[in-house]
Amino acid sequence: MQVGSLLGRICALCLGLQVLSTGSLAGAGDAAFFAFDNGVGREQRWSPARQAAVLREMGYSGIGYSGVDDFEERAAAFAAAGLRIYSVYVGLQLDGSPDDGAAIRAALPLLGAAKSDVWLTLRGRGVDDAAAARAVRDLADDAAKHGVRIVLYPHKGFLVATAEEGLRIVRQVGRPNVGVTFNLAHEIAAGNAARLDAVIETCGEHLFLVSINGADPEGGWERVIRPLDEGTVDVRGLVQRLAQRGYAGPVGLQCYAIKGDPETLLRRSMAVWRTWSTAR
Repeated sequence: MQVGSLLGRICALCLGLQVLSTGSLAGAGDAAFFAFDNGVGREQRWSPARQAAVLREMGYSGIGYSGVDDFEERAAAFAAAGLRIYSVYVGLQLDGSPDDGAAIRAALPLLGAAKSDVWLTLRGRGVDDAAAARAVRDLADDAAKHGVRIVLYPHKGFLVATAEEGLRIVRQVGRPNVGVTFNLAHEIAAGNAARLDAVIETCGEHLFLVSINGADPEGGWERVIRPLDEGTVDVRGLVQRLAQRGYAGPVGLQCYAIKGDPETLLRRSMAVWRTWSTAR
């Protein structure tokens, strides 16, 4: 399928089915709730059409994908189902090693048509904030031409490991289409379990995306990334405080390395999310 015809198809379907995409979470306030592809049959090699069908049936608003490979097929499948691809998870390697930069730029027209954010990690040894900001600014200026947002994704062990570290870069970038993520699992991994409210307050208006999951306040990934019906961290309370701080954007369900049947796990987490209708 040619890019031009696909862009037209995606735009038409997104406009015609926008209510379905954002209205599938009746009672959950303004929040759109989507799932990371690592919990939607990625390991089982589900097709995009199957991923979209499962998420639609369960009431999710869409998906967040890893990478921009096969984005045309993915975008068409989700637009046809009335759902959105909220994000694509990609990275910039700022110390000269190969990265995803060229692939991101090539995909920007499609990302803009699908209203998908670039969920961006930053890596590189010996790279200061100014150099990181220049690289992000350069990408953001290209992305702005297509109406695409760049959202820094904090990741343990990377150049940006927390939302507050990302905020330093965002302020130096100085572009309205650049923001940061509140990423529950990686905030806990960084030792911020006791100060999550402070992180939310500090990042405030610069929060473009949120990632949640059931979690305990310490331990390995099997402890800090769990289904929403497990863990001792008050995730509902965090959702409430995000709303009180003015966040009304999408909320993504992190599913990394959670063991079990994907459909069962997705249903369990959605059942919890639906009980949070008063949290917004």
